[in-house]
Amino acid sequence: MGKSKPEKPQFGTVAPRCKICQSKARRDIDVMLVTGWRPAYVREFFNFLAGEEYLNANNISRHERNHLSIQDPPIRTH
Repeated sequence: MGKSKPEKPQFGTVAPRCKICQSKARRDIDVMLVTGWRPAYVREFFNFLAGEEYLNANNISRHERNHLSIQDPPIRTH
C-alpha cells in the first residue's frame, strides 16, 4: 500500500502571477497579515529568511488587497 499524501488546504483565490499566492509560505504570510503584522514587517521577515530581497512592498500589499480572504480554510483554522 502506498502512502497517501495529506490534502493541502485550499485557498479561495490563487493568482498565477502573484508571488505570495505561489509561495510555499503563503499560509504563514496570510496568517501574519490577518493577525496584525504590518506588511513591511512580513516582507522584512521573509526576506531575512530567504537571505535576499525576494518580496517587495507591492507584492504583499497587492496580495493582501486582492487575494487574502479570512474565509479561506487555512486562515479560518488558524
